[in-house]
Amino acid sequence: TDTESYAVKRMYCAGIMSGTGDGKFSPNASLTREQAATMINNLFTFCSKALPAANATFADNSDISSWALDSVGKVQAAG
Repeated sequence: TDTESYAVKRMYCAGIMSGTGDGKFSPNASLTREQAATMINNLFTFCSKALPAANATFADNSDISSWALDSVGKVQAAG
């Protein structure tokens, strides 16, 4: 509800991004590593080029949200 961007709406409909909750996209907020990794992973999946499963190996793994942990691991392993 906080953006009129056609591109954002297309990415939402394609399942590449889901926003920040409560129907919001938060276009002026900083992009986190978790969000970026999730969008990259979703984009690869959308393009039928799923990234292989991998565990994240960052020193701060315990700080990665559960909803992003799979994507962060896949994107880190993909380089």
